[in-house]
Amino acid sequence: MRPPADAEDLLQDLFVKAFRQGERFCAVRDPRAWLFEVARNVVVDRARRVRNGEPLPEDLAAPEFEVAVVDQLSACLPRVLAELSEEDREAISLCDIGG
Repeated sequence: MRPPADAEDLLQDLFVKAFRQGERFCAVRDPRAWLFEVARNVVVDRARRVRNGEPLPEDLAAPEFEVAVVDQLSACLPRVLAELSEEDREAISLCDIGG
């Protein structure tokens, strides 16, 4: 049995895909069927990633570029957040940044 967190991750992926549709989602003829189709694809994609992945050794060193990428993202985060609506900015700040 898989942990509930896996289901939550899949559900989040589904809603992110729906959210990215924006106005186009309103034009979908059958939103329920669209959501089921996208959910099926999310589950299949996740299963492929899990099946094709192999566990990494515990002593594997982190890539050198990782810190630089995080620093670059951190540098642009205030600008990107400022471009969002207050409601979206608060949601991201509370959920993703504040945990």
